[in-house]
Amino acid sequence: MKTAFPGGPAPAFARRRRLLGLAAASVGGLALGACSGGNPGTVVTDAGGGLGSGAGGPQPGDPETAAQYVSAMHLGTQASDYLETAYQPAGLAHAVGAADFDRMRYEGLADHLRIPANCAARADVDGLISEAFLLVVDKQIQLALERFPRVILDPLHHYLQWKGDHAYDYAYDDYQRVAQLTSAQHAVRATAMWRQLATRYQGLTTRLAFDLFNEPFNVPLQHGYPPGITAAELDAWHATVIPAIRATGGLNAQRMLWMEPWANRLDLLALPADTGPHGVSPHYYSPFGFTMGADALTAADLAVYAADVRYARDWAVSRDTVLWVGETGVSINIDVRTQPRDPAQRAEFTAHVRNTALDLGVPITYWGYNSAYAQYDQVAQAWLPGMLQAVSGVPMPLPVRPVPAYQVLTGGRINKLFDPTHVWPGFSYDPASGVLTAQANPGASAWGVAIVFPDIPVASDQTWSVRATRFGGDWRIGSGPFYYDATAPNKSGVPGLDMRGVDDQGQQIYPYLPIAPGGFEQAYGSIASPQPFLAIELQLAAGSPGGQIVFSCLRVD
Repeated sequence: MKTAFPGGPAPAFARRRRLLGLAAASVGGLALGACSGGNPGTVVTDAGGGLGSGAGGPQPGDPETAAQYVSAMHLGTQASDYLETAYQPAGLAHAVGAADFDRMRYEGLADHLRIPANCAARADVDGLISEAFLLVVDKQIQLALERFPRVILDPLHHYLQWKGDHAYDYAYDDYQRVAQLTSAQHAVRATAMWRQLATRYQGLTTRLAFDLFNEPFNVPLQHGYPPGITAAELDAWHATVIPAIRATGGLNAQRMLWMEPWANRLDLLALPADTGPHGVSPHYYSPFGFTMGADALTAADLAVYAADVRYARDWAVSRDTVLWVGETGVSINIDVRTQPRDPAQRAEFTAHVRNTALDLGVPITYWGYNSAYAQYDQVAQAWLPGMLQAVSGVPMPLPVRPVPAYQVLTGGRINKLFDPTHVWPGFSYDPASGVLTAQANPGASAWGVAIVFPDIPVASDQTWSVRATRFGGDWRIGSGPFYYDATAPNKSGVPGLDMRGVDDQGQQIYPYLPIAPGGFEQAYGSIASPQPFLAIELQLAAGSPGGQIVFSCLRVD
């Protein structure tokens, strides 16, 4: 493959290497020298027939715990549309080699690299992966470990058939047999692939981690094919594949394993009973209207992004696990193919991602270095406008507009109902602190409550974002307009009720109730009710433990 620096790092890269304090790397007991060129088809193997399959051992400074692993991760990157592309001729147009990895590391200052690869497309129905393809993956891992403190292998990228998606079956090896597998059979096949990979790389340094399955979810059922994986099936597979990887020996008992939640739903992920290092890796592309659509970037978009990453971090802390946002990014073009996006806004968003990662202590990996979400133009051999400064912070961090702060909600009250006895006695609210306390809910049904804030007026066509900034228990929350009717009596004849707002058609306006802290914003549309104000509506899930929850809000329209 043609590279900008076919003979190895350019002098500027070499200077950065010295500044970063990097020494010659060692992989699985195999000393790796400087690599010349970027040809991904050439690989150094040891006598076991695969990179790291020999008897390697721990290296000084190798991570042994999840906390040690993420301590060296801040901002990372990954090549895109290369090895994860099912149709290989298309992927070769975005191939990366040594010079690209040098550029990511020593110019972009990424401290970790994720390697997406579509091993499922290059495997037979039993999960045996093509050796020719694995030699290419070997080379990528070798080049990455020579440069990056942390490397994450993502070998089940675009395993579309397991998601029930068969639009690209023609590009997959053995696709006619693979396409008819049930989800349970795909789980067996995926475990077989992981056994092959884990055995192959068992002797590699534990700086190499495994990302188990990229973006698991299922698409709508396609006629003639089995349904895709469910959240429960993903949990069951984790309980099987993780011990299988650990049992392959070598350093895999201490290797970091990353799990991605089904459909990015943290609440649906069951953490495994695994004593080895592991963590959770959601992907996050919000605000979608900007990152993948035609919307302009707003200051509120930046606030929502940071608030949601903060929530995910707090969720991980509350469950004694570690978090890594494995993908985030913004497309070059508005529809990914044609109309260019404002490059200044792309760079500003990218810089905000950097700020968020560093401010919150959450490692985040850009998608990606090249292709449709690129930071670098491989054809022009130049960083795209503003991107180098945005990702590296050199010579100084790229300026980002002031980001508005969410307002912590205090004051207010539990809404006044027609039947006051319908307020569950397990709820209590302190307006001075804004803390709603709930007892455990042992029943089979969720309990709902609304907290109204008459001092925060809302109006038609506004959009409000609500987040739980501190919480315990399993909640769903959303926001909606309420109004106060001073003359309407309750069941006992006492006047004064808090009423749900109605639109210009007389229909009550119900909020969308996502899992806490929200993650979605509520657009109110037309409000016909008099003097409407903000209300937070909640449901405490059946079986939820007790806990407290505090809210914050931001107008984002």
